[in-house]
Amino acid sequence: MKNMKIQSTTVILLALLLCKLQAQEGRITVHALDDSGVAISNAQVVAQFQNALKPGEGWGTGRPTEVRGVTDANGLCVLTANGTDGSVGIGVMKGGYYYESAGVLFTNGDPVLNRWLPWNPSVKVVL
Repeated sequence: MKNMKIQSTTVILLALLLCKLQAQEGRITVHALDDSGVAISNAQVVAQFQNALKPGEGWGTGRPTEVRGVTDANGLCVLTANGTDGSVGIGVMKGGYYYESAGVLFTNGDPVLNRWLPWNPSVKVVL
């Protein structure tokens, strides 16, 4: 029984390593609000889906995949991109408001669907 547990742990670790070495698609929904809870439309959203350095690669090769969008009337912006690291840095800005940033850390990858999980988490950002 102990040997079986070690083998399943090894399989999980190898699957996570495979996800980090191959780009996985990630999707996030950013919800921009003011400090009163009112949706902010037309805010600029920038997300950087991080890429890990692969063994043997040098400095500067793990550049993030950057995507941009604008919030809709409900303050929502959906962004999708590929990354190998499982983390996303987010920045939201609009004139008349303070710039704000946030982040997402995907907890797992699905090598069959080639996507980061959880799929499409919602991130609330208060400007």
